[in-house]
Amino acid sequence: MKYIQPILIVIALVCLLQVASAAPKMYIEPSDSLVANGSTFTVDVKVDPLESEVTTAMYTLRFDNTHLRAISQTQGAFLSQGGEETKLDKNAGIDNTAGTVSYGEYIIAEPDENHFGVYSPGILTSITFEAICDDGAGNLNITNPKLAVVTGRPDNIFVTYLDASDIDVFNGTFTVYKLGDINSDGNITSSDALIALRMAVRGEYSKVADVNNDGSVTSLDALMILSSITMAVADPVMTVSQQPVGAGLNDTFTAEVTVNPAGSEIYATSYRLCFNSTILKAIDQTQEDFLSQGGAETYEVVNTINNTAGRIEYGETRLGDPDVAGYATEPGVLASITFEVIGDGISTLTLSNVNYVKPEDLTEPEPTDDRICSNISYHGSTCCDNYIEIKR
Repeated sequence: MKYIQPILIVIALVCLLQVASAAPKMYIEPSDSLVANGSTFTVDVKVDPLESEVTTAMYTLRFDNTHLRAISQTQGAFLSQGGEETKLDKNAGIDNTAGTVSYGEYIIAEPDENHFGVYSPGILTSITFEAICDDGAGNLNITNPKLAVVTGRPDNIFVTYLDASDIDVFNGTFTVYKLGDINSDGNITSSDALIALRMAVRGEYSKVADVNNDGSVTSLDALMILSSITMAVADPVMTVSQQPVGAGLNDTFTAEVTVNPAGSEIYATSYRLCFNSTILKAIDQTQEDFLSQGGAETYEVVNTINNTAGRIEYGETRLGDPDVAGYATEPGVLASITFEVIGDGISTLTLSNVNYVKPEDLTEPEPTDDRICSNISYHGSTCCDNYIEIKR
């Protein structure tokens, strides 16, 4: 008898392990997405019942809204694969402000001898995102997963609801890259062109190196990287100072956005700045004197702060005839931004969507009111509404 109890314990443990190994799965595929800024990508939220009979599936997916914008969520065929009619939860939808995508779907008919759930893996939804900031990485986290499973067939049918403690959840990740920055050092240099050339010789592939997006890395990609470097030598450079390492909770600091014309003549410029809104809160964005150098009159085209999304936008132009008002040609501070530290950690301040208006970009004006707006073309009812459209 003394051996029976250990044997029973072993049998119980084996049974527990078998139950644990059969837990349903909810996961994101592909698990890791690499995407260029400004482009879109799609991930699938999949469910694998693993011997369970599933009739309902729900989740909330959380993402970093400083780097991604959710565009669409499409119903998959997972719950309808057996031919049963399904219905969507009324709360399903996208909230880019909160950085969430919610979904719920269930089989309408109650399980009985004629109506069944699904036993096979499938796609619950497909979600398409747009990358909105350079050089960032983050997670696609499935939170609040719920599944309804049927047990007790055939004599005692009832439905059990599973949550995160009963479901194996596998989250996804994403990386937003700068096209051509193959060695991921934040800059596009001749080293990247050399790497691209080596990849072309070896027949290797990387989305970061596939500059012309033709599905392969060739000597043309290396040439395009070199060309961009040559062009960039004479391009203006915009930079932003970062959060001081010593800035503690509730401290404030000022980040300066500076422009170095690098030999160019600047009439107008704009940018977007992204930050982690769980760490920082933007308090104020102030116009500085870069574009007003030489005593020129200027106008703020856009000056907005979105602390929920962790995004700041700014645009400014000189006013008057460029031949008279001239251009900004010396380095200077375009704008300064005051932040308050509201959370632990260090937030990277990332510039993107940087535009300049130079002499070659100016177009002939069409008078719209009594304000002198020189040769800049604007969207909006008056020449100084909304944002600058740079003509290429």
